[in-house]
Amino acid sequence: MSFISDRPHLIPCLIAATMCFVAIGDHPYAYYTLVRVVTFVAALVGGLVAYRADRIWALWMFGVVALLFNPIVPVHLTKEVWCYLDALAGAALILGGLVVRIADGTGLASEKGPKPRHHADEER
Repeated sequence: MSFISDRPHLIPCLIAATMCFVAIGDHPYAYYTLVRVVTFVAALVGGLVAYRADRIWALWMFGVVALLFNPIVPVHLTKEVWCYLDALAGAALILGGLVVRIADGTGLASEKGPKPRHHADEER
């Protein structure tokens, strides 16, 4: 499997992370609305992959980012607070995008189920 096919959420996460880092500067309100939507979608995709990969810590991380950046019920904070949150969200998206991976490369749950345990695998 290739690096990208093991991480189907990597490209959306990197795009959203870049937009979060750029959002630390001064931009029109429309840019921040776009960042909110793109980051929300990337966090949802990352959360789905984390769930399918059974990475609960990453699921929580992506969930918090999705809640903060959701466009349906926006969170209103000061510009200074958003600067910190944008940097943290960007770092979280990069971390989750690089670390969480799917073994079969599809990002979907495997039909095979868990590996069977053999007696030699058990501790004595």
